[in-house]
Amino acid sequence: KLFPQKGRSRWMALRQQAMADGLLDAALLARYEGALRPEEKRWPDWSEGQLKKIDGVLSQLESEVKSLKGKLTIGTISVACALGYLDFRFSDRRWRAGRPALAAWEARFGARPSMEATRPPAGCGDEGLDSCPAKSPGPRGTGSGSGRTGVIQAAARRPRTAAMVSPIADGFGA
Repeated sequence: KLFPQKGRSRWMALRQQAMADGLLDAALLARYEGALRPEEKRWPDWSEGQLKKIDGVLSQLESEVKSLKGKLTIGTISVACALGYLDFRFSDRRWRAGRPALAAWEARFGARPSMEATRPPAGCGDEGLDSCPAKSPGPRGTGSGSGRTGVIQAAARRPRTAAMVSPIADGFGA
């Protein structure tokens, strides 16, 4: 089950989901500030504060990466999606630097078929979805996929969310 029923595993999954949600909240606020707010109205100290929140969550996840291993839960999916968003919109921040355990976990989790199928192709991050290549993504978002069409192609044109990552598509039961 994506939401463990009771005990420590339930609270760990919910805590991971909350950390991922907080990371995404800060990332979206920083992105909007830099991409949508007129330059003369931007507040650099505020944006830096949001980025520090992201770094704090990443450091915490690095310190407890062992809790991400094992069963697929709403927490692990949420964390993987949040890290994917950082790759999508904040690739210049290089979140993996200094976080080898978290980076290794993300690489393994990100290789799941459902994660590969919903990863935006390379080149979609800053120019908006109209700049995305029409082909489906290849390994690790290279844009060199097999040319699959339909749902996978549509999914490749938008960032993944926890609801899009299907444990059934990965061969895990509900």
